[in-house]
Amino acid sequence: MPTRSSTRESTPASISHASVRSYRSGTGSSYNAQSSNQKADSSHSRSNTRRSKQSGAASSKSTGGKDGQSFVAAVVEGRGTGAEVGMCFCDLKTSEVILCQIADSQTYVRTLQKLNLYEPAEILVPTTAVDPVNSKLVNIIKETMPASTITPIARRSFNDTTGLEYIKRYIVKEGSASLLLGIPTKYFCLAATAAVMQHIKESRHAVFLNHSVRFKYQICTGSMVIDCATARNLELTMNLSSQNDKDTLFGILNETLTPMGARLLRSNILQPLTDEQTIQTRLDSVQELSQVEDRFYALKTSLKTLIDVDHLITSFIQVPTKPSIKHSEQCINHVINLKHTLHAITSVAESLGPCQNRLLVTILRLLTDPRLEKFSGLIDEVIEKNVMLEKTAVGIRHQRCFAVKAGCNGLLDVARQTYKETCNDILDVTNCYVQEYGINLKVQFNVTMGYYYTTTVDQLGGNEVPLVFINVVKKGKSLTFTTLELVKKNAKINDSLTEVYLMSDKIVSDLSSNIRVEIGALYKASEAIAMLDMLLSFAHQCTIGDFVRPEFTDTLVIKQGRHPILEKISSTAFISNDTYAGSANTFQIITGPNMSGKSTYLRQVALLTIMAQIASL
Repeated sequence: MPTRSSTRESTPASISHASVRSYRSGTGSSYNAQSSNQKADSSHSRSNTRRSKQSGAASSKSTGGKDGQSFVAAVVEGRGTGAEVGMCFCDLKTSEVILCQIADSQTYVRTLQKLNLYEPAEILVPTTAVDPVNSKLVNIIKETMPASTITPIARRSFNDTTGLEYIKRYIVKEGSASLLLGIPTKYFCLAATAAVMQHIKESRHAVFLNHSVRFKYQICTGSMVIDCATARNLELTMNLSSQNDKDTLFGILNETLTPMGARLLRSNILQPLTDEQTIQTRLDSVQELSQVEDRFYALKTSLKTLIDVDHLITSFIQVPTKPSIKHSEQCINHVINLKHTLHAITSVAESLGPCQNRLLVTILRLLTDPRLEKFSGLIDEVIEKNVMLEKTAVGIRHQRCFAVKAGCNGLLDVARQTYKETCNDILDVTNCYVQEYGINLKVQFNVTMGYYYTTTVDQLGGNEVPLVFINVVKKGKSLTFTTLELVKKNAKINDSLTEVYLMSDKIVSDLSSNIRVEIGALYKASEAIAMLDMLLSFAHQCTIGDFVRPEFTDTLVIKQGRHPILEKISSTAFISNDTYAGSANTFQIITGPNMSGKSTYLRQVALLTIMAQIASL
């Protein structure tokens, strides 16, 4: 997988100089998001980009813009003269923990950029930080992130020693050495980590299992810094004039097929790369994926069957503080989902097949990790091979009941036999009612009521509902009801299922423990799928438009460039514009009457630049 390393660091809220040649409706490579004074400082990572006209409407197959609402963040500022800010972001859906410590400016532009990237639903701050005298950072966060809830907690919760202990306890052992080597001196982000972990335990009543969480420390180099106001004005992930998030840069580029791919695409749009070598590697991958039609469509078909792998990993490593029958039920579902996911990953790897690009080779290697095959073997030892994902409520219940192989536990087999016989008894009782009362009854099921009967008013022939049927509810011509006998059968089924879940729990827990030992393989497979999905989304753009690959040089050249969002939503043809900027002319004066397109032209250059630096062909 490519790393986001770079020898240069972008200036705050700036995008470096770029050149875009013959780049229609495409990307540039650099853009200054604020004042002209910063343009002189943004000369890092010069780029030249080529792109041709974009056509067709890109539909948003999966959403990524709302995933940030699953984040809980903690922010703590140092008490010295410099603005040293530590942050910790924990995604409750994916169990990924992001750490960062920033030497920020007085406007906290980098801190706000990180908060905007993850859009946390809740932001934890020390109670001392909301004091009227010391509330500058908190006030700025409130103004910039109005949708996030600011939660003051005791200052003692922000303890760096406790934070380091949490990391050592929870971090996945694989690849942890480098993080543990450098993180002990990052006191502020360690303090934020302690606050987040303690808050999750107390408010969510959940804990992580040891050595199962993926911690990442993010530095500020290697990516473009786009402040919150710029991201909003450019409509990167949110449209200013409507609630339709498809009319954004994320919306028009999002042809991803998995939640992981959508999240990665959104992250890249808000934080584009500045390392040219990494960008070129991605561009080579997109080009290779778009050249073989059979592989392209085989990959799209395989990716469609994948569920959210990150969310699935969380289900294995995040457990409630108080175990319950419901948790036992869910554990069986998670194992079945993992069985399906591993099969889908194998299908994706087979569809990818032999490849030349080193990024695709790395993705294939991660998807064919022997540990994934080992997981499949462990699951097949205790789970029925023919168990498939069910969608109906009764199908899911049957699936949970009979998922574990017969013979693993004698008492489990007895409980399942009781469940099966009771279900058959319900059918026999129903047939008796049909014969006795001459009413055509349908047996329905939902999670709340269990089994119940439905029929229509016409079936009664104008007669009253027989007294044996109780809890009658009429809706239009439809009638729903139950009987005392059916209520007893439902209770017996629930008792049998409780025994099944309790006895299955030990078997499933042992299986889950064996999988958690090498959970790092699943994390890496999820990252590989996300990257492949995003690259395939870019390759899809090539199939619906005539694109030219970006080229990176020391000048900014755009030929026949078009605003990618307006071109999609506008009912009239968009007039293309050229752009040129080099070392001799680093800025241009743009004049014209109101509504003549000055702002559109400026935004167009920025959007094309971002698209180039995320490697979108």
